Amino acid sequence: MLAGEVAILALGSKMAAPMDDKHDLIGCDECRAIVLRAYGELRAHGVEEESAFRSALRVLSLRHPERSADDVAAVASKWLSGPAGH
Repeated sequence: MLAGEVAILALGSKMAAPMDDKHDLIGCDECRAIVLRAYGELRAHGVEEESAFRSALRVLSLRHPERSADDVAAVASKWLSGPAGH
């Protein structure tokens, strides 16, 4: 099992159910916190940046299966590049 898969399993019990189509992804503080936590905890445990990012994308994709991979990546990139992401 990869480190990212472990993080997804660990966060799984704390993640809320997937959102409906009307959910505003970019403005969701809960989704943002989940992405920042997944990425931050993986990086803190020595997981390489790219692997941590892919894992954070997977977590967000599980919450938003209605969103395209490009949309999820763009939103997660924005969150992780902001002041709270550093």
